[in-house]
Amino acid sequence: MHAIRAAVVLSLFAVLSVQAGERTYRWKDDKGRIHYSDLPSKKGERVEIKPGSRIQAPAKDSPEAIASRQLECQRKKDQLTVYSSSAEINETDSLGRSRAYSAEEKQQLVERTRQQMETLCKTVGASIAAAADDEKAE
Repeated sequence: MHAIRAAVVLSLFAVLSVQAGERTYRWKDDKGRIHYSDLPSKKGERVEIKPGSRIQAPAKDSPEAIASRQLECQRKKDQLTVYSSSAEINETDSLGRSRAYSAEEKQQLVERTRQQMETLCKTVGASIAAAADDEKAE
């Protein structure tokens, strides 16, 4: 039993020492893009990557995805305008039953819609800015 435990511990140390010996280099190319490699580069500098951390490039949005989110942002803005300017809000469920929102419920709906709109439109703005930066880099 002690022999098995010792073998497991030694194996663990071997794996950790191999990982600790790995080197990662980072450099920026002529277009301003950042690269990582295990091979040194003339422009590169050695960087320390902590175990368990990952280097992940941000996902790029397609023009169609950006346009779709812009449309959804505009829909939320329109929805907020309607909710805010309505004297009362009535909701009809799938069975055809109608109910009127109280003043407090209307205010909560307006606030919830405003938060959704701000979050959605903020991500659209960030996507447009990132796409513009990508075009400049190319």
